[in-house]
Amino acid sequence: MARRTIEKVVEVTGRSLHSGRQCSVRLEPAASGTGRRFNGAAIGPDMLAQADFATTLLTPHGLVSTVEHLFAALHGLGIDDVFISTLDGELPILDGSARGWVDLMSPRSQFGPAAAPIVVDEQFRIGDEESWILVEPNPVLSISVTVDFESLGAFRFQANSDQWEGVIDARTFGFLKDAKRLNELGLALGATLDNTLVFDDGLALNMGGLRFDDEVARHKWLDVFGDLYALGRPVLGRFTAYRSGHRLHHQLVKALSKLAT
Repeated sequence: MARRTIEKVVEVTGRSLHSGRQCSVRLEPAASGTGRRFNGAAIGPDMLAQADFATTLLTPHGLVSTVEHLFAALHGLGIDDVFISTLDGELPILDGSARGWVDLMSPRSQFGPAAAPIVVDEQFRIGDEESWILVEPNPVLSISVTVDFESLGAFRFQANSDQWEGVIDARTFGFLKDAKRLNELGLALGATLDNTLVFDDGLALNMGGLRFDDEVARHKWLDVFGDLYALGRPVLGRFTAYRSGHRLHHQLVKALSKLAT
């Protein structure tokens, strides 16, 4: 038994972060060797379409946004074979972390050869002086992220992939001063204190405050981890990210996919 699917069908309906609309998604167990499929197509780098404040995929049924938290949950659970389907343009945000997705799914082992991982065999870097990711060989998947915001300061978080459960409760975050601008762009229309960690003058407005002192860095780790699932197969290497976002993560996924050719 070298592969994993999910134990049973999971259906989720909830509010979306950016459009603010109710949306639904269905996840189904898949036969061994089927791979990761979204709306009938294999998940892979070519599916990455947009990176403005979320990861958006171009699927056979159109664009689907904000998939990164679901992908982080599937990545952490080691799911190789799964069918994901939705006719909506965005996934539910739940509480803004990956916890809700993880709690809804259980992995099930099944016979079949494990997917060959992409192995980083030499060092390279993408990005510029303001935002970059350093990629290095490593026998396991290891991610280090540094965030640096004027009102919050700098935070760093590092963990290997087998430590993912220490990250799944970290919520997506934003700044109250940016809300009006984002709303005018049609973004964050569904953001509330129930699904987003909101800062004003460096202080969290959410009841109970931060879940971790470095919650913003942990959530950025979660975003990298989720976006790497879009490779469609495992990857082994060390990734050091400085002030990265989804756009840079997508560049990383596409660069890594070339190592497998």
